[in-house]
Amino acid sequence: MKVLVVGAGLLGSGIANRFARHGASVTVLGPRPSSLLSASIAFVHGRAELGFHLGELLAEVDVVVDAASSHVPATVQQSPAAAMAASVGVSSWLAEQAVNAHVSCLIYLSSGGTVYGEGMSAHHEDERPDPISSYGAMKVASEYAVAAIARKTATRTVNLRVANAYGPGQNLSRPQGIIGVAWRNHLKGVPTILYGAESIVRDFVFVDDVGDLCIATAESGFRGAVNAGSGRGVSVSDVLRAMSEVTGEELTLIHQGARGFDVPRSVLDIGLARSLGWEPTVTLRDGLARTWAWMNGPLPDM
Repeated sequence: MKVLVVGAGLLGSGIANRFARHGASVTVLGPRPSSLLSASIAFVHGRAELGFHLGELLAEVDVVVDAASSHVPATVQQSPAAAMAASVGVSSWLAEQAVNAHVSCLIYLSSGGTVYGEGMSAHHEDERPDPISSYGAMKVASEYAVAAIARKTATRTVNLRVANAYGPGQNLSRPQGIIGVAWRNHLKGVPTILYGAESIVRDFVFVDDVGDLCIATAESGFRGAVNAGSGRGVSVSDVLRAMSEVTGEELTLIHQGARGFDVPRSVLDIGLARSLGWEPTVTLRDGLARTWAWMNGPLPDM
């Protein structure tokens, strides 16, 4: 299997490593290399943007993973029009090139935590997307664009709706998610502002498990949306307590009310993913310990 991963952030690097470990020939395109990339992975320096031609990188490629987006919910909320134009444009452009190159499978990394909107039960892929944030709307728009471009072509598309992903390789200069934010702040000696932590419930998934689900969908022949999560909801407060236990020190926190664009509860139904032969294997506690061990090594440039 020949794989091209576009993006070298937390998910891009983690997914590339899992494919390489699985025996695939992997190339990563990104603006900067990740120190976590396996030595067997070819890295190509470049930034995916509208008009960027993948050219020879797509020759005989079986799978393209679109992990190019670097947007986070808070920044998208500040300037939604610009973020949506950039993100949807890049994903559409990558899909168009993948179709023209007759790539067998295109996996777009969407957001399981924001596309569904509010709800007390675990979200299933059959639900109509109903995002309450600009970030979620951006992800839904990209999902629809990618699927429409590849419709009735030889390129099979998978919209991987990823829950709150974490693990070694998190960008501490621009963290996304409470785990990255809280530990970045702890390492810098500053408090973390929490918005509605007592009532906010999230689904957390370790980066290696996301990579393994990418492999399962690539090999399965599946087409459509699939949730990538743990299937288990955890309050932000409980996550922070577990982080303090792993760290051996109490994190400094400042509590504020919930923000209007934060979904109060987001848990994913992972029955479909399980039917593809996949199962999350890394527990939250083990995943936190592995993440902290990476962060507590030589301090990344923040």
